[in-house]
Order: sequence, then structure tokens, then C-alpha cells
Amino acid sequence: MRLFNNILLGCTVGHLGATGGLPASEKAVRSPHWRTSRPWHPYRHRCDTGSTFILALWLIAALTALALSLAYGSNIGRQHAANMAARAQVRQTELAALRYVVRGLTDTDGLLPTDTQMPCCAMQVGDCAFWVIRADDEGDGKQHYGLLDESGHIDLSTAPLEVLERLPDITSEIAAAIVDWRDADETTTEGGAESDFYLRQPIPYNASNSPFESTEELRMVAGVTDAILWGEDTNRNGMLDAWENDGDTSAPSDDGDGILDRGLAGWTSGFVRWPTQQSNSEDSTINVNTSPRSRIEQTLLRYVEPSRAIEITDQIATHRPMSSIFQLYYTASLTKDEFESLEPVLVFTTQANRFRLNLNAAPAAVIACLPGLTDSDAQALLAARLALGGSGQSLSWALDVIDKDRLIEATGAGVVGRGYQYSADIVCVTANGRAFSRAKYVIDARNTTPRVVWRQDLTARGWPLDPTILDRLRSGEELETVLADDQQAAGL
Repeated sequence: MRLFNNILLGCTVGHLGATGGLPASEKAVRSPHWRTSRPWHPYRHRCDTGSTFILALWLIAALTALALSLAYGSNIGRQHAANMAARAQVRQTELAALRYVVRGLTDTDGLLPTDTQMPCCAMQVGDCAFWVIRADDEGDGKQHYGLLDESGHIDLSTAPLEVLERLPDITSEIAAAIVDWRDADETTTEGGAESDFYLRQPIPYNASNSPFESTEELRMVAGVTDAILWGEDTNRNGMLDAWENDGDTSAPSDDGDGILDRGLAGWTSGFVRWPTQQSNSEDSTINVNTSPRSRIEQTLLRYVEPSRAIEITDQIATHRPMSSIFQLYYTASLTKDEFESLEPVLVFTTQANRFRLNLNAAPAAVIACLPGLTDSDAQALLAARLALGGSGQSLSWALDVIDKDRLIEATGAGVVGRGYQYSADIVCVTANGRAFSRAKYVIDARNTTPRVVWRQDLTARGWPLDPTILDRLRSGEELETVLADDQQAAGL
């Protein structure tokens, strides 16, 4: 623009200074006031042409800039539309995966579907794929797939104080505060906290005085911080990632010991609920500690020989109250077949809100929370269960694995072989890797038709699987090839 102004200024000065050298004839035809008019110059037409050319150049530049701006805006709009379409794709894939999970939990009667019955690794849905991932409860450092049985974790709503105190990295004060948070009274347990403590906080609130509604509710309990609740598992995938094992190199800091600290959330659950016992049907459970001898014997006759029914009934009558089916196994010298037949029928307490742990789904760290067990006992029990390639509903695999007295004490706290609440950590991605989503669902399968009771969006926590999956998809590799390689890596 400055060059353009200088040229115009030069042309004007040239006109004003050109008064000599003109033919007389031309001077004669000029106005008498020609000195006050625009002077004539033989090169004036050249300046006019140059000015027009420069103006044209500026106009072309302006139009070019406008065209580039419109093209850039159009490209941004196109990318935005593609991103929105990809987000819609993964959302619909997430819903499809949820329906797949809910269908797999229909009529399971507390039995977790196997990997064969409900595959959950690299499942393709149109131009998208999904995974259902779960934490590394076995501690082998591998990525695991499938549903997580919530009843395999310590139930925050019913676990007794002595069980809570055995959780990894928990203090007796936090354990007492958990009990105070859920109980119906305002009497403070030693070291615990009731509403009078919470009402003195900067943002006051009352103790719940009711069962936990989620595991995240622990964050409201006195003494529980984010570090205590989540440990080093910043993306909450139950796996030790590189940034969770590098000391202070990246936030948050960790101990870099090669072992994932999963926090209290890794071993507890606020979602566990149990079905109401039906006592008016022929196949209903029977309480061996309170039922008449005659009814116990009649029930046993449906499962064992008459002579054995009498013998077992005699042992029950002599030694009750009994704490568990394991005590009956050793007291009445049951066979393994008798144990498996009677296990779903006999109960040993009528307390509705009693503590129960699904031993078929519990990791070693949770098994070790049962009274009387050592860490080596928990590892031995887990190894015995995994040696069967998983578990069914029966707990017969735990028989004779550890000392019988410790087993009776531990199982007397309340163990079962089935559960009814499952969490599904669903990860979805588009074929080109443009968008992915991750959401955790909790599904209650107590009734014939399972229902979703909780959802949490975890997409902001980042991609939880092998990062090369996303890299390969974004580089243009075929979705089918990437999924096949991932399934092969998982041993499927």
C-alpha cells in the first residue's frame, strides 16, 4: 500500500512541476487559469495505467485471500462434519455393544458368561469395533477382556470392619469411617466419622447412613483422597501403563516399582445387591441353623440317598449353628458331589444384608481380606480356581486347598459362588481411528431381564488399549487386519 501511495504522489508532483517545454499552440488553448487547474503532462496516461494495474493486483490479492478463507472454512466444516459423524458412529457402536452384553447376561442365574459364550475382544460392528475390557485381577500383566463381577470385590455396604481393615493400603480410621458412612445411626465408631464431622467441612454435607450407591461414593468418606481411591491407575483400566510406572517423570507421581497400585476402587464395590430369597417354593433354600430337623431331612432326600440324608441331618443337628457349607463338608464328611448338590440349597443365616463375597470371581488381594487367611492362602486358592480354566457356580474347587480350620473361618464370613451385578468397560473405535469412546456400565442381572443401573463416560481418560491399534487405523490399515492381529495377540 505504501508503494502505491508513493507512485501516486510521484505522478502528482510530476504534473504540478511540468510548466515548461510546451508548444505555444497548446498553451494558447489552455484556460487563463491553467496554473490553478491540473497541469498537463505527456506521461500522465502512463501513471493512470500503472495505478489501475496496481489496484487490479490488490483486488486480485483480496479475492484470493477471500477464496482461501472460504476454502479453509469449508475444509474446517468438512472436518467438523466428519468428526461429528465419527462420534455418532462410536456412540451407536457403544449402544450395540451394550445390547450385546445385556443379551449375554439374560437368564444366567448369577453365572458369569465365559469367553466362548460371549467374546469381548476386537468385535467388529460395521465400520467400527468394540472391546469389553476388565482389570488385570490375575496379576499377569496381560490385557484381559470380558465382564467384571462386582460381587468378586469387597461389598462396601455390608463388609464388616475386620474385613475392611484388611484391604490393601487402608487405615483403621478409613475403615471405621466407611462403616459410619453407611450405617443408619449417628453414633461414631472409634476413629470414624459421622455427620457432625462432614457438616464442619468447607462444603458441608451429611453422612449417607444408607448403602453405597457406587464405588466413587467412597470419595466422600472422611480420609479418602483421590490417591487413596484410585492409586496409580490414572486411566482406570486396571493395567500398569508406562506413565504409571515412571516415578516422577510424568504426573501423577508413582513409586515406579513395576506393580500397579489400584487404590481402594480396585478391590471394592458399591454396586453389589442380592436377590430376595423365596421361601415358598419346593426348590427354595433352607436355613440349616433354624429349620426343623424334619424339613432339613426332607430337603436333603431330594439330593442324596436316604441313609446319607439321615446322617447329614444328624450332624447338622449336633453341630449347629454352622457357619458355612465348608464346615458341613468337613463335619459330615460330604463327598465332592454331595457338596456341589447341596451348596445352592443350604443357607446358614437369614440376615438379609449379610456380607457375601463371590469366591469364584475374587482376585487374590480380595480373598486375602477374609478373616484367618494369609497372602499365601489367597494365592493358593486363586491358583486352584484358575487351574480349572475359570469357575462355575460351585466352590468345590476350594476344598482341601488350604488348612481346613482357616478355610472354615474364612468362608464363615460369607462366601458364595455367584453374583448378579456386572460392570462392562466398553471401548469403541471407528475404522479410520478418527473417533473412539469409552464408557463403563454396571448391569443388574437379578431379574430375568438385566437392566443398566449406572454409566460413566471415561473417554477423557484416553485410549486404554495398545496405542498401536489407533496408530495403525489412522495410518489407513484395514480394520479387519488390525482386529485379527489383536485377537491373535490375545490368544483367541
